[in-house]
Formats: sequence, structure tokens, C-alpha cells
Amino acid sequence: MTLEEFLGLIGVDVEEAKKKIGDKKIFVGEGDFVPKSRLDEEITKVKDYKSQVEEREKQINDLKASAKGNEELTKKIEELEANNKKAREEYDAKLAQYKLDSTIDQELLSAGAKNVKAVKAVLDLTNVKFDKDGKLTGLNELIESSKKEADYLWNISKEQDKGGKKPGDGGGKGSADQWDEFRKIK
Repeated sequence: MTLEEFLGLIGVDVEEAKKKIGDKKIFVGEGDFVPKSRLDEEITKVKDYKSQVEEREKQINDLKASAKGNEELTKKIEELEANNKKAREEYDAKLAQYKLDSTIDQELLSAGAKNVKAVKAVLDLTNVKFDKDGKLTGLNELIESSKKEADYLWNISKEQDKGGKKPGDGGGKGSADQWDEFRKIK
């Protein structure tokens, strides 16, 4: 549903609302979003990692140019290249883990988790991975079993017990007729 449709639905004049809003941006969401401060923090981390890798590569290239003919310096450069490769692999692994964690969090929220941290603590997420198509595998089964075993962690709508009646519904032995029978016992 668009904002215009929603405003029309509740009886607000769309054109009048647009005039009052002006050029301000409005965001209407479902509530499954990361706070902007956290997003900015993660973007900053990614930029820092990238700049560190680029700086290391630049240092290595500078050393290569100045080290031609010097065997000891060439060994040092090779060592730095190996360290740089290791740092890049660690960065890629951290980035992949962050992507996996973020996707799991989103899936848990959309499945109705009350508290994502609590649900993740209960689940064994070691076998949850991305398949070759980029989709999570193994998580849906964990969610379904957790909803059965630990339903208090999930927003699940439960049907009323069909075996009884609510107080005051009347009918049966709990009706006003019971009081009449009680009075006749005297």
C-alpha cells in the first residue's frame, strides 16, 4: 500500500497532506529495519577495512619498486604480500559472516521472533549457510522446530481452547437457571 492509498483510506486529502509535508522525506516501514546509526557504523567499518587493504597494497608496490636487486628486501616484500593476502582473506571471511548474521536476523524477525538474540542462543546455527543461489539453507527447519519447542520466543497466534466457555457466556449449568434451582433447595 502506498502512502497516498493509505491517506485516502483514512480520509485525509492527499494533495493537502503533500502541501503540508513539502519537500520533506517520509519513510513508512514495517519495523524490520536497522537503525541508521548502526548502519552508518557498519558502513564506516567496511570503508576502514577497504582503505587499510588499499594502503597495504600501495606500500607493497612502493617497496617492490625500490627493492629491485636487493634480495633481503625482496623477501620482506614477499612476506608483506603474504600478510596482506591473509588480511584480505580475514576481511572477506568477516564480511561473509556479517552478511550471514544479518540475513539470519532478518529471517528470524520476519518469522516472528520476539527477541532475535534469545532465539539465536537457542538455535544451533552451525549448519545454516548460503547455497550456490545465495539463499539460506537449514534455517527454516530450525525455526519450525523452535516454534514447537520454545513457542514463548515467537509471536504465535494461539487459538482459544475449544473445550470450554468464557465466563459469563451463559448457557449450560453456569446460567442464571442454576441460581433458581439453588433457591428452590431451601
